[in-house]
Amino acid sequence: MMLLFLYKKTRRCTLKKIIVILVILIAVAIVVSLRHEQILEEELRKKEEFLMKIEKRKIEAIKKKRRKDFISSIGKKISSTIKEEAKRKVFIIDGEMCFIFKNTDDLTDKEKRIASNISLICSPLAELESDHIQVSVEKQRFYAIENDEVVFLGKVSTGAVSGTTPKGIHRIQNQAEYTISRKYKCPLIHWMAVTKDAMIGLHALSGTAYEGRLGSPASHGCIRLSHSDAKKLFEWVSKIKKENSQYSQVYIY
Repeated sequence: MMLLFLYKKTRRCTLKKIIVILVILIAVAIVVSLRHEQILEEELRKKEEFLMKIEKRKIEAIKKKRRKDFISSIGKKISSTIKEEAKRKVFIIDGEMCFIFKNTDDLTDKEKRIASNISLICSPLAELESDHIQVSVEKQRFYAIENDEVVFLGKVSTGAVSGTTPKGIHRIQNQAEYTISRKYKCPLIHWMAVTKDAMIGLHALSGTAYEGRLGSPASHGCIRLSHSDAKKLFEWVSKIKKENSQYSQVYIY
């Protein structure tokens, strides 16, 4: 019936018109087919995203349980004399475990090795104040510590050449929201001088391209921070200075 109808309608048409009509019909069929495929792909994508969310939640739950079990196991590896201290000094921040000992005089050599292996921070230095900054050259991380607890941490870039970032206990010398490097003539954002000659400090750089290298050595000796971490640490250092009437210590190791 359909063919008969088309024949009656097009019997007076030229061959050219018939071809045009056929092309239009084919084009419409292709568009409908493509749209149908797009709808199917969209439905498939939504299903995959839903399944990925469920899988991600399962993985996070497993990780959380493993962290909890791992922290619980720490107490079994450390002598009973410092178990309570260990419980108070273990923190999970941004998915990383921080373990602080303010005084390790009571630890045996074996326990010190255990503490060193399982911790991001192991501070046996009694001369460190309760509010200070730690910078790990090995892990390329900084830790802001207030009342002997890690309040926040982040990635850094220390000296690309070994030894250019001076290790030891220092103290913030001065602060400036913006300054220019005397040696390299480049802008330094949220500058916090660490050494007495103010040649080495914590800071961010202009732009954000350098942030991709944070977590690995890349500087001339200073301690580079992301813009957000530099601002946060700058404000924290100002607060500590106001509370303690002096700048905080910086322990680089």
